[in-house]
Amino acid sequence: MDNTKFENYNKMIARLDLTPEDRNILSNLLINEQDKTIKHAMDEFCKYLFETNPFAVEIDRNSRSKIIHSLKTVIISQELCKRKNLNSEERRINSIIALLHDIGRFDQIRSYSGTGQYYVKEGHPEKGAHLLFSENMLIRRFLSDDSYDIIIENAIKFHGAKSLPYIPDKEELMFCTIIRDSDILENLLHKSRYTKKELMRNLAINEEELQTLGEQDISSNVFQSALNHSTVTNSDRKTKIDFLVGYLCLTYGLKYNESLNILKEDGAVPRLFQLIKYTGNTNNKMKMIYKVLDHYINSKTQKPTKSNVGDKERWLEEL
Repeated sequence: MDNTKFENYNKMIARLDLTPEDRNILSNLLINEQDKTIKHAMDEFCKYLFETNPFAVEIDRNSRSKIIHSLKTVIISQELCKRKNLNSEERRINSIIALLHDIGRFDQIRSYSGTGQYYVKEGHPEKGAHLLFSENMLIRRFLSDDSYDIIIENAIKFHGAKSLPYIPDKEELMFCTIIRDSDILENLLHKSRYTKKELMRNLAINEEELQTLGEQDISSNVFQSALNHSTVTNSDRKTKIDFLVGYLCLTYGLKYNESLNILKEDGAVPRLFQLIKYTGNTNNKMKMIYKVLDHYINSKTQKPTKSNVGDKERWLEEL
């Protein structure tokens, strides 16, 4: 298949200022894809973003991170499909959902550019579902087949919810669950690789505040959520360290054991814990959180494998 025909995708990859590793990963996403429908959707997605966002000079940081996130979520979705032995049609629809799941975010970035409020005004999942399935039916740019419209709309609409509503149809539930797990996984894998600068930017702190981050007390409700195998609500986060614990607790939002296996194989959880140094009571609480989280993951996955970040027991002693 001639990949030079997909000029919008190739142009986007060239414009994203990627690390060599990410450039290789995202270039191979197109090169290795054999499904023409997925290839078309990927190229059309990039064309849509060029048409609707002000990328004339450079791609802004928010848009850049969401484009990379969307494409990497496709990769994780496809890996989940492989591990769950799904067929080619199910893989195709899951890939389309993953590609478009945050399309509402780009409209918000454009609409609220410069205000810092694009993520607050309205839920981007609902925004994305409306964009794709309103009277203009934007979805037809990416997928001509309308057989899965209701499933795609609901999967995008519900992907950011704390929990899914009751979905009696097993096929629809599968699609909704795979995008939620893929989205969470990509966020966890990405955040676990934060540089010091990226962590400061994400938490909106300076270098001096970063040095004392490990001294902050973890809020009671956040600590209890971590011990009770629950994700953390935004309203419970009171301190910056609460946000870091919140990242870790995203693990409890994963529904498939295959997703937890991907997380464990990557070593993302130990890396997240090691982003900063902890002291005093916070150190004790983080040890407890780690042990609970580690036991939870191992209870639902295959036999533990040696982590690529070193021996966890030794690391716990050093924490």
